[in-house]
Amino acid sequence: MKTWLWAILEEAYESLVWAGEMSRGENEGAELMRLGRKELERKLGVLPGKLSGRRALKEANGKPVALARRVERAEEFGVAVVPIEGVISAHYPWWGTDPRQIIEVCRDLEMDGGIDKVVLDVNSPGGHVTLVHEAAEAVARLAEKKLVVSYTDRIQGSAAEWIATGAAWKYAAPSAMVGSVGVFTAVYDFSKLFEEAGVKALVFRDGKYKALGLMGKEVTKEEAAHLQAGVDETSRIFKGWMRERRKGLADEVMQGQTFTGLEGAENGLLDGVVDSLEEVILAAVAAR
Repeated sequence: MKTWLWAILEEAYESLVWAGEMSRGENEGAELMRLGRKELERKLGVLPGKLSGRRALKEANGKPVALARRVERAEEFGVAVVPIEGVISAHYPWWGTDPRQIIEVCRDLEMDGGIDKVVLDVNSPGGHVTLVHEAAEAVARLAEKKLVVSYTDRIQGSAAEWIATGAAWKYAAPSAMVGSVGVFTAVYDFSKLFEEAGVKALVFRDGKYKALGLMGKEVTKEEAAHLQAGVDETSRIFKGWMRERRKGLADEVMQGQTFTGLEGAENGLLDGVVDSLEEVILAAVAAR
């Protein structure tokens, strides 16, 4: 887990690390998955996104009731609203959205004769890269058959940007945060600290990259090069996807930085800015 690749806002990554979320372990993860919605919110301090087959509609989440009702009624007009919220992770889906859910929902919507338009309602800083490209491709396949529009009025960072770029149209609120195109992994080398404390990590392994990132073990130059190669290859796929889907997107826009919605519309990440999700839904309803 320590050497997983991430496409996420750095602030969100650090919050997960220092809040101890990454050390919960699989057993506690299974326990959390069994918890009820209120208890899960209490323990993690977040309310995960909710994707449930063809009726993947956004809940109120603090928005005005009138808007929530308009969103819930979207299916009556052939529009499905799919929320992508929280940290994106196939490994720890209780953090927010599991990319496998996105893939499943896209497949369901492809075959749903009552739906001809889909709006992705995004509020995510990104997450693990595992299955993110596959989810983005699922969105793009859906967009070949039906109108798919992505929208964020909060955060659409990194892996979320990757997935949203599968849509035919991309919009954001003027002050939303978008971008953060890039990949990283982080390993904390505590070997000097262990040495100063008189502790030495004795590692017995059967491969030169086994136990990479193990606490107390020094990271070698060869291991560092191996990690960088993994980052470079995943970045090649991510940025290649962005160039393919967003023609003319400059490399300078894909250096890990974030932009406001206004800036994203100017530099080619977005097709434009829209003030609210409701406006996007109405535009989708009107589209032919």
